[in-house]
Amino acid sequence: MKIGEVYSLKFDQQQLLFSNFLKLPTNILEWMGSHLNDAFIVWDEKDRICFVSQSIKNLLGYKQEELIGNPWYERIQPLEPKCVEQYLAAERKEGIHVELIHKNNHTVYVEVCLARIEDQSSNRKYVAGLLKDLTAYKEAKEMIVQAKRMSVVGQLAASIAHEIRNPLTSIKGFLQLLKAGVNHKEEYYRIMEDEIEKIESITSELLFMSKPSSNKKKKEHIGKLISDVVVLLQSQAKFKNVTIKYDESISGVIYCDPSQIKQVLINLVKNAIEAMEEPGDISIFVDFMKEQTIINVVDEGIGIPQELMDQLGKAFFTTKENGTGLGLNITREIMEQHGGLLKFFRNESKGSTFQIIFPKTFNH
Repeated sequence: MKIGEVYSLKFDQQQLLFSNFLKLPTNILEWMGSHLNDAFIVWDEKDRICFVSQSIKNLLGYKQEELIGNPWYERIQPLEPKCVEQYLAAERKEGIHVELIHKNNHTVYVEVCLARIEDQSSNRKYVAGLLKDLTAYKEAKEMIVQAKRMSVVGQLAASIAHEIRNPLTSIKGFLQLLKAGVNHKEEYYRIMEDEIEKIESITSELLFMSKPSSNKKKKEHIGKLISDVVVLLQSQAKFKNVTIKYDESISGVIYCDPSQIKQVLINLVKNAIEAMEEPGDISIFVDFMKEQTIINVVDEGIGIPQELMDQLGKAFFTTKENGTGLGLNITREIMEQHGGLLKFFRNESKGSTFQIIFPKTFNH
């Protein structure tokens, strides 16, 4: 690629930086680097950094002299040369979102845009890169996700209160019997312990949902994720005479942020319950494919109208009278952060199927 033959990037600012980049005088580049929030970097064919803007210090904490002359991959972590080569070979027009490591070891969320550039006067080849700080963008997205999480918690509160009231009533009754001096104390104690454990299970899951997402991924058992979600939604399903079916012996793990994936499953199962106008079943099962792990949520509701298929999942589009249209949109965003996908389709008989798909690289 010759200078000026640049990729069509998202922003005019990026186009300016990439076109005729190497022709600009050093003092102009330094001025730009000290006045832009974004950082730009250039390395040669030997991967040695030959220019980096002053703004890199604001972004990653490094001074220019700490980077220039050194291989880019020693400091721009965890980007790998192999991944960068694949990105450049694909001639992608859009940037990639990555979490880079700051000099002080905290993570910085950035968009990385790269292009190959050739200096016509010397025939030397370079790679020019723009690092755009997306921290504020990420924080805004996380606030939306948390707001949705709290909205879900609020909607679940009434049904969960009803579910808790039943075991509390049982416990109160057995305590009165024990005060009266009746026999079968051991049996009463056992029943009361079971009821208390049920309350603990429900309240702990509710508290888990209300906590801000840590965005920390780890190996998590799929069966536990599903069972925890069923605990929360069981009472709402019973209220509509809906049975949630799943295999309690589901095995396998995925690499994920458990709070976010629980949010995804709650959104999907809750939507499935609300789609059921008559008694029926919701089935949750897992397909372990060669390249993917797929969690399926299948309902027996009215199904997704074909004419709305393309609109479903877009922000603020909803078929519910009091819906926000953000649930599936946030679900899709969370899956993209996990390198996965959200898919849905209308079943041949009745109802709909929603799938969350994790690629093999995220399975452990």
